[in-house]
Amino acid sequence: MKITLICLLVVYSLIGCSASSVVTKRESFLRQPITATQLFLVVNYGGGDEKSKKLVDDMKANLVGRLMASGIAKGMADAASCERRIEINLDQVECVSGLQRVLWGVMAGRNKLGGQVALIDCKTGQALLRFYAQGESASHPFSGEAGSDSAVTSFTQSIVDEIKK
Repeated sequence: MKITLICLLVVYSLIGCSASSVVTKRESFLRQPITATQLFLVVNYGGGDEKSKKLVDDMKANLVGRLMASGIAKGMADAASCERRIEINLDQVECVSGLQRVLWGVMAGRNKLGGQVALIDCKTGQALLRFYAQGESASHPFSGEAGSDSAVTSFTQSIVDEIKK
């Protein structure tokens, strides 16, 4: 009985040690592969506390860097001169502080970012791609992926990977 309990405790601890990302509800209207274009990024987020706003700002900066590095974007443009627009409607922004992580451990939960993503042709206004993306950090306090940057990284990488498909 003790060994079973110890095994369950170890497994439960390890489950919270890694960051993850999920993409669901994918609808593609693409007729050709995505080539490097001038992009305009729109992020809609209803608000929240300062930590959540900082998490969203970090996500924007990280996503722009990943889009440029991956070759999806050759540059960022304004709304009037863009070729394609990425719209992200965030409906899930959860930020766990370092203090909460130390005091509550795994029970503090994960840092999370989630929302509906659409790639839109700026000339026609047509959606080329729609999907729901979610990124989470690890929940274990001693994991190297427990910070909010892991949630940002997994969220933005899932967006880039989905656009490149």
